[in-house]
Amino acid sequence: MKRGKLYLIDWNEASASALAQSLEADGWSVRTETVDGARAVLHMMDDAPDVVAVDLARLPSHGREAARAVRTAKNLGGTPIVFFGGTDEARSKAAGAVPDATITTPDELPHVLARLVIRSAEG
Repeated sequence: MKRGKLYLIDWNEASASALAQSLEADGWSVRTETVDGARAVLHMMDDAPDVVAVDLARLPSHGREAARAVRTAKNLGGTPIVFFGGTDEARSKAAGAVPDATITTPDELPHVLARLVIRSAEG
């Protein structure tokens, strides 16, 4: 089942690669960024994803800023953003930075992504 285009921001190349493979097996077309949040936003502006997932396990402030940039980019403003992983503090700060984002756990991420894309296709 084809699910849509997902942009994954994860500051750990190994975990990004493993998660991308898992999500691709679940039907997603995944593009990742592991180094530069500004570059991620530029790539997304050229090829808008259906959803953006940001791992907060490593460098959560970088993830927050990348998500905030997505939220303010002209053609990306309505793109669903999902934060996952990280500490309670990281998730709380992310929710404050991007209040309309969804916060979830790594285990629940595939289910949350599927619900978001279904909801946006219906709406």
